[in-house]
Amino acid sequence: MSGASVADYYDQDTEAFYFRFWDTDDLHFGLFEDQKDRLDVAIQAMTRAVVSPLLELAAGHVADLGCGVGGAMSWLAGRAGVRITGVAVSPRPGVLARRRFRRA
Repeated sequence: MSGASVADYYDQDTEAFYFRFWDTDDLHFGLFEDQKDRLDVAIQAMTRAVVSPLLELAAGHVADLGCGVGGAMSWLAGRAGVRITGVAVSPRPGVLARRRFRRA
């Protein structure tokens, strides 16, 4: 799959699919700690598991490569005084991530 087709996929499907059927904060898979967990609970568990080690940064700069719509880094920014640079594979999710940070 070429880089252009990956970018096109996320540009077209972020809002049409992920926001409608997946999650509005994160585009990643979930960590199902219990087989009865709902998808949104499992996605939040994955965010915590992957990002919480970064809470030890009292301040600093974090780069999120493949930031999607910025949900994981918003979670981190709300808990640690870090500056975040997000890099998205396609324009549309990046626009949505910037909106999220402006609101925060």
